[in-house]
Amino acid sequence: MIMCVMIYIKLLTQILIFLLVFLPSASAQRSTSTYFGFHSERIRAKQISPVSINVTQDPDGVHFQTIEEMFGPENQVGLKSGDPDLLEPDIVWVAQRGFPWLEIYYNEGWKAIGFGDRDMGKEAPALNRGFFIESRREVDWYIIFDGYVKRDAMIYEIDNGLNVLNRGYPLSFTLNDSGIAWSSGFTWGDELTGDLIWLYNRDTEAEHYYFSGSTKRWHKVGSGDEDFGNEPISATFAIMARGEGGEIIINTPAVLRRSKTISEGTSPVNPPPAPYIYTLLLNNNLGDPYFFALWHSYNFRVRYNTEVVNPNSNSWITVDSQVSSVWPQNPLAKDAIPQRLWTFASVRRARLGVGRVVAQWDGHPSKRF
Repeated sequence: MIMCVMIYIKLLTQILIFLLVFLPSASAQRSTSTYFGFHSERIRAKQISPVSINVTQDPDGVHFQTIEEMFGPENQVGLKSGDPDLLEPDIVWVAQRGFPWLEIYYNEGWKAIGFGDRDMGKEAPALNRGFFIESRREVDWYIIFDGYVKRDAMIYEIDNGLNVLNRGYPLSFTLNDSGIAWSSGFTWGDELTGDLIWLYNRDTEAEHYYFSGSTKRWHKVGSGDEDFGNEPISATFAIMARGEGGEIIINTPAVLRRSKTISEGTSPVNPPPAPYIYTLLLNNNLGDPYFFALWHSYNFRVRYNTEVVNPNSNSWITVDSQVSSVWPQNPLAKDAIPQRLWTFASVRRARLGVGRVVAQWDGHPSKRF
């Protein structure tokens, strides 16, 4: 009897060792989508508001967008249109390096003050920095941007004078985290000699900060030696360069950084393909905007977990888990129709957010697909 028990325990031990050593772990079978997200910017009534695009149009992480790409060729975003001589339309103020500001508006096409009827929808400089919207509306309103999230550092070339920039990510992070102070193009000093960073508050007013070489800390103009390194960078900010300018680098937020480690060893079962994400903005029947991330399931054996960045801890949390309904196991079969899956978030409630979809086998597959 004792011998039988010992053989049974030994058999269980061998099975356990096999499961732990020879079968791939759950993390080894995971594949992750491109990061995606959204953010909304408040446009104040009868004021000039700072605006920027902190998501990208494609997974490659390029922020460049023309006026048409950002607002739609027929003003689908809904800027107020009309005759600028009558002070009717909203004005989009776009800076050009070495040139005066462009004042772009919509009136049966995208035009600019001083350029007549010339179409500026495609010709206007691509917006990869901050800009301003001068609102002629009587009430505040929001503009929403959705797309993919960049995972590399933001790099700028700034000139002497005012440079309006975009933060680059739909996440909040601080002056200390940004690394701007250590950029070669940023000049240290005091409030009279150093470069100033303009951070815009909720009232769209700019508050000014400088980095002191003597204290090695961020200070606010007019606030003495108090440390303001934990001040969050606004979605749109500006650098008033008192020096020659040069290269400015904004560090990637830690939660978005790419891993520098490479997994060793091989897995007998490859992870499922990473889902390709499409993003979309839709309004519900009450007119409230919702952000959607959509993808096609590889097959019914794959589980998709939606993870989002927790803004309170800058860590990933799982908010949804789903698998598709049963359809042919062979995704190349003629009758294979991949099911479309999606996740969504209320823009009104969240205002900004970053997510990703992690694919893994739903249980251990018996073979590759």
